Amino acid sequence: MVHFLHLDLPPRTLASPGAREDAPGRCVVQEEASPYSLVNICLNVPVTNLEKLCSGRADGTLCLPEHWRFPPELADRFLGVMTWQGKLTDRTASIFRGNQMKLRRVDIKIAKISTAAFVKAFCHHRLIELDASAVDPALPISDILHGLCSSSWLQRNFRRLLLDSASVHPDSRLLSLGQLTGLRALSVCNVHFHREDLANVSQLPKLGSLDISNTLVTDLSALLICKDRLKSLTMHYLKCLTMTTPQILAVIKRTYMPVSP
Repeated sequence: MVHFLHLDLPPRTLASPGAREDAPGRCVVQEEASPYSLVNICLNVPVTNLEKLCSGRADGTLCLPEHWRFPPELADRFLGVMTWQGKLTDRTASIFRGNQMKLRRVDIKIAKISTAAFVKAFCHHRLIELDASAVDPALPISDILHGLCSSSWLQRNFRRLLLDSASVHPDSRLLSLGQLTGLRALSVCNVHFHREDLANVSQLPKLGSLDISNTLVTDLSALLICKDRLKSLTMHYLKCLTMTTPQILAVIKRTYMPVSP
């Protein structure tokens, strides 16, 4: 029987070949018949040798060789491997500044990256998805939203945003979410997300999936605004709810959607 090392994550997320230690926030386990993606194996080489292959700018950041060009799917996976290996920093994120990499789906979860580096590297791309779960506090959610909303194209076309366990200033509100009118899926699990924020995102015209688990929401009534659009709602451990059980059930009943309790 042949065994391969891979991540204890969804099947499409794979560990780098020859991994000996867990990457930050990951758990490497053994399981049968899970061969590595050939693309990921190939991408592992340039990612591992990024410092050698890239040249440096005057500000200390890196830039790709001029002849390198990456189509969207390959660029997305290149970034994913960088993030998995813990290689995504302010210095290395700069390789995404130009048009050599055409990103669509950005994965920066758990990465240590600043606001300035995030905006310069990613916000000029025509992104449709961003996973910034548990990203370093140096990049708070308010700055992520400000960067995304700086592009009118992103405001209209950005679809999926994962902000689980990302940092929010305690007194701030995430009102900029309302500008992402193309947003279809939002997850703010374990985030300082309030009733006012819920009322704001409930106005989004295309929102179909929402996770507000372990947030500071006190009232779910705003969900009735989007009851004809919302198809999936996850909301476990809402410890700040002030509604009674009958009131909660009444809202759920009127939304007519599958709910993950």
